Amino acid sequence: MPVLTNDNHERYARLRAVLIPPRAAVKAIGMKVTSGAATKLEQNTKIKARIAEIAAVEEDVLREKRAQIEVGLSAIAYGDGSDFPGKRVALGWNDRLGAFNQLRDMHGFKSVTKTALTDPTGTESAPPFVVEIVKFADAARSQDQAPA
Repeated sequence: MPVLTNDNHERYARLRAVLIPPRAAVKAIGMKVTSGAATKLEQNTKIKARIAEIAAVEEDVLREKRAQIEVGLSAIAYGDGSDFPGKRVALGWNDRLGAFNQLRDMHGFKSVTKTALTDPTGTESAPPFVVEIVKFADAARSQDQAPA
């Protein structure tokens, strides 16, 4: 089935395909939840078919869900709390840093959680070693005095 000609119907179908509840989907497309639009849209055969078509392609569903999560996290990381419905949310640094961490992980820039030195095979821990710190001037003199 091709893309629906009515933009609101297409947006609604996409939201429903990624398991957004009907009332939330109606609100997201800018319609009043109390108008009964969710019931009307749910009964529309073209919209039902479009929802089934979109939901059948799992990659599209996952891509859409990821985009919605990214929008929400970006609103927390970069916004002032006005993007959320209802009472204005006060976003603290912990909220913002958590959102930044989630966004970083989503984009494949996950930070290293643990680093362990191993031997060349990678199976056992590496033996401890000592690093000697020598001043450059002292190193030159010690080479000159090294026994031949």
